Amino acid sequence: MASSSRSEEEDPYSWKKHLPIGIKFRPTDQELLLEYLKIKFEDKPITPGIISEEEIYEYPPEILQDKAFKHDDGRMYFFTNLKGKDNSKSKKERFVKKIGYWKATQARTDVHDDDNRKHKIGTKTPLAYFHSRVREDGSREGIKQNWLMTEYRLPEKESADEELALCVIYHHEKKRKKS
Repeated sequence: MASSSRSEEEDPYSWKKHLPIGIKFRPTDQELLLEYLKIKFEDKPITPGIISEEEIYEYPPEILQDKAFKHDDGRMYFFTNLKGKDNSKSKKERFVKKIGYWKATQARTDVHDDDNRKHKIGTKTPLAYFHSRVREDGSREGIKQNWLMTEYRLPEKESADEELALCVIYHHEKKRKKS
């Protein structure tokens, strides 16, 4: 068990304490795909303390807050494995046990390299979280929550039985209309 009085040399997150004021982690779509997801897929090292590794479809978003590295804008970044749905390699399972599910709110879009607009480097899909509840007649219904996610995938890996994805999850407060 590690000592609570570790020196900075032993603490892999000590670099965070030395960032200049105003520096925030807000990577672009291209940076998330090329500098994080691709590197992780290639099993190369990534600076610790930025992106958590978690099977996000095992937990509702409220519990994921305790499993994520803290970023000042409230966004949570996760590497997770996507599993095929019903023996389908293209459709992915997004149910959170029997508690809820993530549902795409728009079609998946291609992300292109800034230097070469014709070169597809990955895809992104916006999703919303729905809490699942049982109706009086026994059927299930989904109630949309204020949790949103963007799922990033590498293009050459989208048809695999199980693939690595980078997901950005955040809580979105609805703005109230002024009367």
